[in-house]
Amino acid sequence: MGKPERKDATSFVALAVFSLLLVACPSLAQTTGTQAPKASPAVSAKDGNSTHMISTVTLEEFQRRVQALGFQCERGSTDGKLDEYFTFRAEGRKLAGKVAAPEYVELFVYYTDGTTLATVNEWNKTQLASTAFVDSDGSAVLENLLVLTGGVSAENFNTFITNFRDSAVDYARFILDHAKAKAEKPTP
Repeated sequence: MGKPERKDATSFVALAVFSLLLVACPSLAQTTGTQAPKASPAVSAKDGNSTHMISTVTLEEFQRRVQALGFQCERGSTDGKLDEYFTFRAEGRKLAGKVAAPEYVELFVYYTDGTTLATVNEWNKTQLASTAFVDSDGSAVLENLLVLTGGVSAENFNTFITNFRDSAVDYARFILDHAKAKAEKPTP
């Protein structure tokens, strides 16, 4: 074996130094053309620009957003004080919205006809996003929570509302169909 050429040793050292720099300084390995764009800053729902992210909302802002989708909203009062929720109708059902905290909005509906725990469990096993339960009065409740922490686009916020409207209608049919099937089932 002969002595390695000087050119090979120099190339090896240069490659080793360059590799060490890439490991020690990863920013050298990045190219300006492949960097991800910076995220839009999160803003309040007051900002009408749909390219911004919504990170907090007031009850009034939430209600205005629902109204902008074509729903007629009402906000009642108890003992002269405005209720902490508003209501709107979807296919004859009264749905409600509230703001649990500025970063958490909730839509919910109560069905006073009641249902069984088995029916509620079946709904929860087969559906995404919404949660069903039977409250202490025996009413069947469906609710959905939207977490705004980190920001949600205006489009996704609106989709949350319309998806819940659709889920509320589906849930009513689901409960009625299960009650009807139970009533038609012959007793042994």
